[in-house]
Amino acid sequence: MTRRTDARVIHTLKTWPKYFDATYRNIKNFEIRENDRDFQQGDILELREWDPEIKDYTGRRVTCEVVMMWNRLPGLDSCYVAMTIVALMKAENLFDGD
Repeated sequence: MTRRTDARVIHTLKTWPKYFDATYRNIKNFEIRENDRDFQQGDILELREWDPEIKDYTGRRVTCEVVMMWNRLPGLDSCYVAMTIVALMKAENLFDGD
């Protein structure tokens, strides 16, 4: 889902556990995604941990800001974008109604 606020766009994204955990622990500070949402520098990514085994969200979230972007990188398909992200907020045990 993508929501627009006054100055920023907020993108809610499913993220598999091993990638989510690395971001949650500040080991991974980038995202590579298909650019089907017109990601821009300054956008907010709400990464929600998705467990493919149970086919549901775990309740953990990381809210990040996109601080730099690259597209058309060698070896990266032209429909994908690489983004440097900075974590702004982390939360556990949050579900849709929270």
